[in-house]
Amino acid sequence: LLPNINLSQTKCIPENSDLRIGLSLVKDWGIETTIRLVAERQKHGPFKSLSEFLQRMPRSLKRKAIENLILVGGFEDFGLTRRELLWQLGLWLGPKEKLGYRSIKNKQIQTELQLVEPDSTITFSELTATEQMAMEYRMLHFSSGVHPLSLLRKEVDSETTFSKDLWELSNHQHIKVSGIVVARQRPSSAKGYVFISLEDEHGFINVVVNPRLYQKLRHVLIIEPFLVVYGRLQKTGSVSNVIASEIERLAVHRTKGSTKKIDESYRYLKDLRKSPPRSKDFS
Repeated sequence: LLPNINLSQTKCIPENSDLRIGLSLVKDWGIETTIRLVAERQKHGPFKSLSEFLQRMPRSLKRKAIENLILVGGFEDFGLTRRELLWQLGLWLGPKEKLGYRSIKNKQIQTELQLVEPDSTITFSELTATEQMAMEYRMLHFSSGVHPLSLLRKEVDSETTFSKDLWELSNHQHIKVSGIVVARQRPSSAKGYVFISLEDEHGFINVVVNPRLYQKLRHVLIIEPFLVVYGRLQKTGSVSNVIASEIERLAVHRTKGSTKKIDESYRYLKDLRKSPPRSKDFS
């Protein structure tokens, strides 16, 4: 469950059968700030509006932190879209270059109803599913809902074998897999071989890269968070590996006549690359 201004604690907590993400995991939010927020909420009750939140929280809380929490749905209880919340935040705090609360006119915050018309009644649509996913990775470095690649499959990656289907294939079969890089290992005892763990919508895929291919694609393998791998399936006991013969970065191919859906996917993948998932790298 995404962070929520009235439900989240500092750290992650169980909520029925789910896990509620802690406020301190949001980009630009620190432990001390979230402790003060939770204490304020426990003492004076839940926050009822964005303006009340600004009034009750210390002015040391930076504007960027508030924007980040809005973008991952932290204020959804207030009945406004994320774009509408960002708009109202701008009305309360003034010019964007001012980070604190000192720009609030006369330091008086009461309710949204007292915003100057017509600005206070402007409505904005909600973020799209792809925009929300990109924001989760930018602010949290992980997704709370669907896997990010599931929103790209039709436009990006046809004829791909998923992790859940590897054991149904014949040993030594040539396949194509893709996913997010979650771990890279280059043990000193492996004679230059590199082991990469990919994650797709259904699980993990082990990829083995020989020294020659690693040297050829070193920059891609070290930097790129989204990979497409062509190779041979190797099944030994309960372990399956893909012995890579070629690797490339995941891409959306946009042309002059591309559809709106292709263009949206292109921007989405470009956005994800700005704040990629965190990977574990072992030398």
